[in-house]
Amino acid sequence: MRFLKTLRRADLEHRRQANSVDSNDQTDRIVELEPNRPAGILADREMRIGKPVLPVELRRDDVVEDRDPITNEFVQNIPIGRPVEVPREIERPVVQFKVEPITVNPHVVAITDPQSIYAEEFRVLRTQIIHRSHKETIRSIVVSSVGPGEGKSITALNLAWLLAQSDGIKALVIDADLRMPSLARYLSVNPKVGLSHILTGKSSLATSVICLEPAGLHFLPSGKTRDDVGELLSGSAFREILEEAHRTYDFVVIDTPPLGLFSDAALMANAADSSLLVIRTNQVRYKDIDRILETFPKDKIIGSVLNDSDESLLNSGYYGYSYYKKSGDS
Repeated sequence: MRFLKTLRRADLEHRRQANSVDSNDQTDRIVELEPNRPAGILADREMRIGKPVLPVELRRDDVVEDRDPITNEFVQNIPIGRPVEVPREIERPVVQFKVEPITVNPHVVAITDPQSIYAEEFRVLRTQIIHRSHKETIRSIVVSSVGPGEGKSITALNLAWLLAQSDGIKALVIDADLRMPSLARYLSVNPKVGLSHILTGKSSLATSVICLEPAGLHFLPSGKTRDDVGELLSGSAFREILEEAHRTYDFVVIDTPPLGLFSDAALMANAADSSLLVIRTNQVRYKDIDRILETFPKDKIIGSVLNDSDESLLNSGYYGYSYYKKSGDS
């Protein structure tokens, strides 16, 4: 059963019942969380990636699970268009790279399997974000997760690729995981410079960006991995990079390290306009979400993306706790 058909059928049923059901009895079919708890802010900002969707229930002593069918009026009949205009700099030449689907990580379904139900679900996510950008400022989006292996990097790359394919939209994806970057590997790209070189004054945004064809997505690799990430991000350099990117791109998607292990994502979220939290169902616990949201800028969160695929679509397996423990927090 396809994801969008499920949504549309549920939406039609909801509309048919609207006139006969008292408004006090209607719900949005999402299990209500305690409003005074940090994780409660995610309840009305849910976006789904994975098998046909069911809503999230976050319980204090258990993992994120699925329960009742969900209706989703938000994604019905939403036009895909251009977000609010921002001042543009003169177009500058960048390195061109032709992306070959056969060499790309198969989980990047926007490239490797664009007609699949999974790619369609990422299009729904893209549509939701574009729609939100018409109402509020959403130019840069930090994509993170509580822990490793939840699918944040795959989500960031699929979302950015589909944004770039949208008519009139210019998008940039940044691999800002300077401890264990993955996007270049997923794309089979071998960049020479990247974000870390810009942060240390050894390169510029204009000379570090790669244009990925045929989508036209611009890609800023991570550059050289570093141990002093905290020091680099605590200054103004990253914010200045984003400000420069905002003058050229409609959307900037930023892949970061897991929130539960380092402060990097929170530092970058403070500089960005918005953030998405990727949550792997049956893996993340309520208390873990509470803990990471205590220091995260909650007003920047525009939604949670639930990865509940039986096929572990987003769980790439490239992250490992052992790596991060060896690296240490800087």
